[in-house]
Amino acid sequence: TREVLGNPALLALLAASGLVQATHGVVYTFGSIYWLQIGFTDVEIGALWAIGVVCEILLFLWSGAVVRRTGDYGLLMIGTLAAVLRWSLFPFEFGFFGFLLVQCLHGLTFGATYLVTQHAIARIVPEEMTASAQGIYAMITGILMAGIVALAGPLYAMLGATAFATMAIPASLAIVVLLIYRRLE
Repeated sequence: TREVLGNPALLALLAASGLVQATHGVVYTFGSIYWLQIGFTDVEIGALWAIGVVCEILLFLWSGAVVRRTGDYGLLMIGTLAAVLRWSLFPFEFGFFGFLLVQCLHGLTFGATYLVTQHAIARIVPEEMTASAQGIYAMITGILMAGIVALAGPLYAMLGATAFATMAIPASLAIVVLLIYRRLE
């Protein structure tokens, strides 16, 4: 693990990706409740969750070409910017089809950040250390997600739908960390 922890560029990448992954905490805990409150049916809510997964799978399907075109940094920045956009838009009531489009961003906010992180670990870390790097990434993401989920209830109680928009803050922080990563790489 010293090889992983002693690599500031890799740690910056893992931190940026972990921050973006953690921004999903409020939607994972209160997304369905919010959609019920604004009048969506159970079937519509199921479709909203499903479309995000479909977009994620489509990204994974074309991941080789996408990563070759954008590089690790480019795709992670796209996923991070998509998180800022997704959470900034989420509090608005767009209707079902509007939310369907917003949920398509999950392919980038979750899929791109996860994909790039795994790709970067495979590229940067010696093969015998990849499990350690993935474990450190899981720990970083888990700690950040736990913190956001712990805040989700009070945020949602206090701010309602605006709680989703607060997730643009850690996503924006991830942009700063990515800029640091770029200088270290």
